[in-house]
Amino acid sequence: MALQSLVMLQRAVLASGVWLALYASCGAPDSRGLYQPFDPNAGAADSAGSGGAFSSPPLEPPVLGSDASVPEGQGGALGLADAGGAAAASGELVKDAGVSDAGDAASSDAALPVADCSTNAELCDGIDNDCDGSIDEGDACAATCAGFALDGHGYMFCSDSVVRDDALARCQLEGMRLAWIETAQENALLVARIQAADVPASQEPELLTHIGGSDADDEDVWIWAGQGGIPDGFQFWQGRAADDGGQAVAGSYANWSPTEPNDTDGDEDCAVMSVLGNNNRLPGNWDDRNCASELPFVCEAP
Repeated sequence: MALQSLVMLQRAVLASGVWLALYASCGAPDSRGLYQPFDPNAGAADSAGSGGAFSSPPLEPPVLGSDASVPEGQGGALGLADAGGAAAASGELVKDAGVSDAGDAASSDAALPVADCSTNAELCDGIDNDCDGSIDEGDACAATCAGFALDGHGYMFCSDSVVRDDALARCQLEGMRLAWIETAQENALLVARIQAADVPASQEPELLTHIGGSDADDEDVWIWAGQGGIPDGFQFWQGRAADDGGQAVAGSYANWSPTEPNDTDGDEDCAVMSVLGNNNRLPGNWDDRNCASELPFVCEAP
């Protein structure tokens, strides 16, 4: 009996110890381990609590158009309106929201002003310079001149027979220069457009036309030349005809007739283009002529 009583006494002592432990752990709750509202200004350690298992709530997806927006792709940004606006509340998409701060309307993208070209003078160049929907209207072109554009670049052909200096002056009045022909495509298109120009035809059988090449300043050094406010351009040819050792400079384009330039009589310092072809020249071939030759001319915008 004594042994049985001793065992029962030990069990009672153990049971009382368990209840005491449970009372100690529950009797004084530690608020540090309880859930606390998320404080976005608190540090990482504080947001979890000293003894809690809660981490910071997941961040909301970035609002397109805010500082956190994704980079713009092709075609500009397509983002949500500022977070404080009605469009954001409804999820309405706003084109090109930009990268301004959410809610800051003053820093959002504004429409760029459209340049007013209505006061521009209409030129004879195949372009709608004054933006009225018409090209070369009114008195922009003289009766003997026609304007046309190649890839948005303006030209003017005039069938008046004038010396080179007068042709340069006429071009300059239009803010142009005698044409610098720099590619085979440009050469061919000029021939086609001049042939189709609705202006009184020249009496010259092959329609030789002043262009901008000249070696007047330095014999056999052919450059694209300007005058007055139009500066000289680059050298495109060195020497006489290709059969006589002449050659293009630095890969420049040239379309001389097979025996040109030849400086016949020692005074042929200006380049001309044969629009119709004749005398062993094909349409578009170049020749060198005396600068005092009275011929039509073709200008281009610089």
